[in-house]
Amino acid sequence: MNGKKQDGVNPSMEQAKVLAGSPAARELMALLRQKGGDELQNALSKAAQGDMEAAKQALSPLLSSPDVRQLLDKLGR
Repeated sequence: MNGKKQDGVNPSMEQAKVLAGSPAARELMALLRQKGGDELQNALSKAAQGDMEAAKQALSPLLSSPDVRQLLDKLGR
């Protein structure tokens, strides 16, 4: 898919919706909320402010979790 709108639909947005609704994505979000709700909220806040580096740093401890890495690997396939 080339990211261009076809019939009013952006393929990358459609792909994102499918991915976000996948069992692995739902499991990942639940795990992130459970293990690091504060870190996740902090990262979202920093990202919303445009400070992507601070957002990455806030997520770093969560992303190093083996459970989280496994789910991210599933999503990457």
